[in-house]
Amino acid sequence: MRTSKEFNNFYKKKDPWNVLKIDNTRNEIIKKIIEKYQYNKTLELGCGEGNFTKYFNKKNLKCNDISLIALKRLKKKYPMIKTIKKDILKINFEKFDSIFAFECIYYFSQQERLQFFLKIKKFLKKNKVFIFSTPIIGNSTYRYYFTDRELKKIFKRFNINLIGEKKLNIYFPKKYKLDFFIRLVIRIIFKGMYAFKLSKYRHLILNILPQSFIYQKAYVLKKS
Repeated sequence: MRTSKEFNNFYKKKDPWNVLKIDNTRNEIIKKIIEKYQYNKTLELGCGEGNFTKYFNKKNLKCNDISLIALKRLKKKYPMIKTIKKDILKINFEKFDSIFAFECIYYFSQQERLQFFLKIKKFLKKNKVFIFSTPIIGNSTYRYYFTDRELKKIFKRFNINLIGEKKLNIYFPKKYKLDFFIRLVIRIIFKGMYAFKLSKYRHLILNILPQSFIYQKAYVLKKS
């Protein structure tokens, strides 16, 4: 899925990725990241219908997506926000201070991924910051995602400084019988924390889990 037509078809259903799911540790962590790193003129890439947009300070914020349906839905929520309907690779980043891209750049082909990070390298000047999140599980049933190792090789190749990273949610590989047991224990713990209103502390469990049990991470990049 890469074209405007494909995404418009996908957005016929509201919240197709279930971002608005209430019990979602990822959203809580992303909210804190936005609050920490949003600077002045801000661009949200691949904003979709605005499910993460609610966490931003709306002043000096622009939102981009390739889907007109998604942007119309966002405008109903936030009429004052200016939107950019354009392919990410064709947007001029230079006039922004902070750029966010949550769960969207993995749709690029291998060549487009390198092209995108070259744009980011040019964007990252003094006091500018780029924050993105993505699945890091590599091959899956649907597409090839990034891996953490692959991303860090790209950062090194383009001389981009990684100043922060956060584990966002859990991935349960089903390679071994032990995985089922670990998955069951973690789900029981998470549900218990939700029931006792301790969800804000679940990131502490994420931090101690090995990389192989992490589905998505967020990365914060600045100029070296």
